[in-house]
Amino acid sequence: MAQTTQWRSFKVSAGDGQVRAQDLLDGTQLAAQVSVRPRPRMLAAGSSFAALRTAALQAEHLPALNLLRSRATAAAAAAPPAAPGAIVGATALAKAQSLASLVQLARGERAAIEALGVIGRLDSNANHLTAAKRRLLALAAWTPSTFSGETSASEANREVALALAEGLDLLWNDLSAAERSQVTAPLRVRLMQGSAALSLLDREPYAAASLLSLRQITQALLLSVGLPGFPEAPTLLANAWELNRHSLYTWGYDGNQGPAIAQAWEQFAAATSMAAAVRTVSGVNLYDLSVLRRSAEQLIAFTPPSQPLQSAFGDAAEIRNLYDRHIAALRLHAQQGRDLASVWYWQAKPTNISNPADASIWQLLLLGVRNNPLPSGSASLANDWFSSQAGLAAMHSDIRRPDRSSVYFRSSRFGAYGAAQAEQNALVYVSQGQPLLVGSGTMPFAGSPHHRNTRAARFKNTLTFDGGIGQAESTAARPNDPLASMDTGGALIRTQSTGNYAAVTGDATSAYRAWDASRNTWAPLLSNAVRTVVMDKANGLTFVYDWATSATPRQWELNYHSPNAFVADASTVRASNGAASVCLDRHGPASQFTQASTWEVAPEVTQPAPARGRFTALTRSREFAHLTVLREGCRNMPMQISQNGTQISVLVNGRDALQFDQRLLNLPSTTSAAPSVSVAAASPSPSPTPANTSGTAGTSIVVSPELVAQAALAQQPLTNLMSISKGDVASELDGDASNQSAANWSGINCYGQYGNWARFLPNGIHGTRLPDGSTQRFGLVPDTLNPTRKVFAMRVHKDDVLTSGAKRCEVLAPGAGSTALPVGSDFWFAFAIRIVEGAVTTGDDQLLAQWHVDGVPIFSLLVKDGRLRIENRYSASAVPSAQNTTLVTPWRDSVVATDRWMHFVVKARISPFEKDAPYMSVWRNGTKLFDRRGALGINSPALPFAKLGFYHWLNLNTWDPKAPVRTIHLRHAVTVQDPNGRYNESTLRAMVL
Repeated sequence: MAQTTQWRSFKVSAGDGQVRAQDLLDGTQLAAQVSVRPRPRMLAAGSSFAALRTAALQAEHLPALNLLRSRATAAAAAAPPAAPGAIVGATALAKAQSLASLVQLARGERAAIEALGVIGRLDSNANHLTAAKRRLLALAAWTPSTFSGETSASEANREVALALAEGLDLLWNDLSAAERSQVTAPLRVRLMQGSAALSLLDREPYAAASLLSLRQITQALLLSVGLPGFPEAPTLLANAWELNRHSLYTWGYDGNQGPAIAQAWEQFAAATSMAAAVRTVSGVNLYDLSVLRRSAEQLIAFTPPSQPLQSAFGDAAEIRNLYDRHIAALRLHAQQGRDLASVWYWQAKPTNISNPADASIWQLLLLGVRNNPLPSGSASLANDWFSSQAGLAAMHSDIRRPDRSSVYFRSSRFGAYGAAQAEQNALVYVSQGQPLLVGSGTMPFAGSPHHRNTRAARFKNTLTFDGGIGQAESTAARPNDPLASMDTGGALIRTQSTGNYAAVTGDATSAYRAWDASRNTWAPLLSNAVRTVVMDKANGLTFVYDWATSATPRQWELNYHSPNAFVADASTVRASNGAASVCLDRHGPASQFTQASTWEVAPEVTQPAPARGRFTALTRSREFAHLTVLREGCRNMPMQISQNGTQISVLVNGRDALQFDQRLLNLPSTTSAAPSVSVAAASPSPSPTPANTSGTAGTSIVVSPELVAQAALAQQPLTNLMSISKGDVASELDGDASNQSAANWSGINCYGQYGNWARFLPNGIHGTRLPDGSTQRFGLVPDTLNPTRKVFAMRVHKDDVLTSGAKRCEVLAPGAGSTALPVGSDFWFAFAIRIVEGAVTTGDDQLLAQWHVDGVPIFSLLVKDGRLRIENRYSASAVPSAQNTTLVTPWRDSVVATDRWMHFVVKARISPFEKDAPYMSVWRNGTKLFDRRGALGINSPALPFAKLGFYHWLNLNTWDPKAPVRTIHLRHAVTVQDPNGRYNESTLRAMVL
């Protein structure tokens, strides 16, 4: 393949039924579709401004309409501002403030033109339209090659470009040809400049400012395609759209918007506005993508709606009004995503409904696409939120309450890059809505000396050593300003939410590194840096366990910062803020507590210094194991704490036992309800339409999903039964067999145990206690649907130890000798399986059956959202790889896999070569699911083998915490060779019934 600097696109089927960005129009198609739209394109196809006005006068939208009317009236009465001059200032701070003022000026002009244009059209107000035209032509006179251009002020440039494009579109019929050219010329220059600057994303895909620019440039280009004098616009839009399609997943697939909270809000607002514009102008609904539908989850978890707090992590943490600042974006998100949790979040501040502080024109323009009220109902809100992709955790006593108590935690792959800081394994603690343990430092302007200094780990609530040495250090000799790098990241290696407990473990070992300039590489400072945080909500306790090791003896330090001075005595350290307080009790090596309330580098703007507290070990050591207990309200709580090496055990109230040891955690068993709360969304909504209906006019019959499932899973009659020759049975697993040691389906991979499963009987394999009190992970148990029969139970908890790099409990027929699956000849494979617990989840995939060869699952039975699917893979390449292996999904289930036995029968011939006529036919309970003819398997000398049980892989497959335990029952499995075509489906099914 020839080398090229042009982008190449690859389309791979995800196989899970979810809409991906790759399924949307490509850039060329979008540009062609938009170019033929009549103006104004901001008016949805098939709508009118009269219809929009009628819709906007509805009670739900009238407050936003009135706000925009007021904004338009004020803009009409004011003169347009003069073109800006040079960005000047005697200091770096003054220059930064001058630039910020320019951005605000440009943003204000965009808001004025938007309000005047939209309200002028809705109300047929000629004065507003005249004022909009006056401002548009004045803004066009700002020279793009000088102070407001891309080189000097990128953010201002994109604001001006978007304002010009929107104004040109809204006022098109009121502008002469000369005036249209007068606006188009600078618009073209600005968008050419801005589009060229987006090339940075090829080198730095996480460049947040460029991503923000991309969203607004795309909006402007949607309105610029087809302009006379701008022939480059279609190509620019096609390229920008391709960048957008794939950069929507930049931060991850779970909807998170990055590891820095203030930046996440900016990313959210830009994407939400762009999606509204795309929907209105082109008809493409970006909210078909789950990554956008879920984009408010992080904000709900980290920013309370009615309690102005500094952000937990990242740059600009001092901004305390993020919720209010982006209230218009929240309304747009609720309108497009129609998710009850997002509706509740926007409505949590009542004035947002009756008297909003801000509103977007797109709230009204979207009514031309869909004019339905916001949904109402009970929103289920998780009290705990985890994102392994962002490396963030938020744990709350009750997420609904403004006076909630919260623990925030970060250990992220993004390290100290961009707006993120050197704060791996850092926590923030809030009690009764008041911040008590916080990060310190502000950002007077990006890259200021104070900002660079306070990005360091010693200014966060995390571990340092030897006088403040921490993460991403520029030298190992002393603490310094951290380097901006993703090489110094962390990871969440455990998340848990069950009953009254929420827990998270972060591994920040890679963060504790220093740059070795002589070798031009990173040098590790620690060999382990692990922190586990447990929130005991019932008792108001938070446990912070640290374990760290080093080849060099270190003087270990634990840093804590609070808005007010700590009060320390011999037994505890107290932090207070108003009526809220917390006491920090330390258990571990002897240490001393010190605090200071001064900055190392003073901020460029006046900012009070928090109290910087530090526990410092009195002696040096190569290993450090320490438990800090945070007691909310400094309440006395009966506790017994003991330490044996790195193991620290806690007994609370004489009954609740917790144990920490390096990376391991054991929590008390609990049978409490799932940690979610229901809140009501206030807006009215029409009654939902039944999913399955039939009948004649005037009547309907609602068919329940359970009845649909029963019909689909009904056992078909057995016919033409035959006896199976014992010599044809290649492998067999039978829970009812009297001599289990004789079974040749013998392998086990479960809870860190391997080998022949028979050696674990009769006791089975056991682990930590599960919510139902059991510790069993594998063993023979009575079938609860027929207690006279024995079945194999396989159970996995989301916090179980890893087995072969994943959460799994599987039995396997070894891939050697007679138990290997035959290649190139016909055979049957049958098994009886029942999903007992955890089938109906919403966020993760589970593998139930596999045929494996060289690490490739050539046949897979998976379940997600309670629905099964089957996947096949094949590659005839001499060197199979992910790039040359094809994935197909020949079957997806139409019903939820309910708690009943399913009997699968598979007939197949494995071969990656078409000449061998490979195929696969699959039945369930006697009903044929599919016939597939074509390649199956990979070109490998290794033999395939079968596995059954539960397997949850980790990469981009976050465990859905709503189902912490997954339980599978297996009754009978068999592989039968059939080179002569003797047997049939009924015969194999009868064998495993």
